[in-house]
Amino acid sequence: MKRRGFTMWEALIILASIAIIAAIVFPVFVRANYNYKSGHCQPNLKQIGLAMQQYTSDFGDKYPPAIIAETKGGVFSEDDSPYSPYSLHWRTPPYGWADALQPYIKSNPVFQCPIESDEPQTFVANQRGYTDYWYNRNLAGKNATKLKNNAIVILLGEGNDGDDTTDARYSLAQLPDWWRTDQSSPAYRHLDGANYTFADGHVKWYKPAQVSDTSKSGQPTLRVF
Repeated sequence: MKRRGFTMWEALIILASIAIIAAIVFPVFVRANYNYKSGHCQPNLKQIGLAMQQYTSDFGDKYPPAIIAETKGGVFSEDDSPYSPYSLHWRTPPYGWADALQPYIKSNPVFQCPIESDEPQTFVANQRGYTDYWYNRNLAGKNATKLKNNAIVILLGEGNDGDDTTDARYSLAQLPDWWRTDQSSPAYRHLDGANYTFADGHVKWYKPAQVSDTSKSGQPTLRVF
């Protein structure tokens, strides 16, 4: 028996059905891939947070300074700083908080968000792009054991909007106002929110409106109590 071929209308209906299914399924795959990449930021931030704990253990329970200055003609002297002894792990003085943690991490890509496409070819501490994550400057030099409410005090967050000076000293004292309203800002990077490491070591995702500039709301904050 001779088989009947598709009519033009039947072919159009089949093509339309395929297009509808693709329109439904494709965003799901895109979102899944996006979630996979964005999910890598939490392990990155967790690892940096653990390195921060190791650092404070070696340095009298104190958080690193955001900016680490060289002294005595470029040679770091333990006698000149409360953050000694850098000679424990460092051949040369670190430039900022991020490269000060490298002996505990031993990985440059940990400081890079997988969604950001501008990963540097070489990682130099005093050049832009060294880290996509910022450090809470309010904690610099503070004694970690005396910190109160450390479950809501932010230690690290997602940054690098293309304009920031994102070298190893990249730090913030509060979220920039425009980050809260501009959906292209780092505070909206992962599905309208961002990941944060807290002083007690846990990492969690929050929308920018949930991050407070005050210390009275009980919300996540950069304010040190």
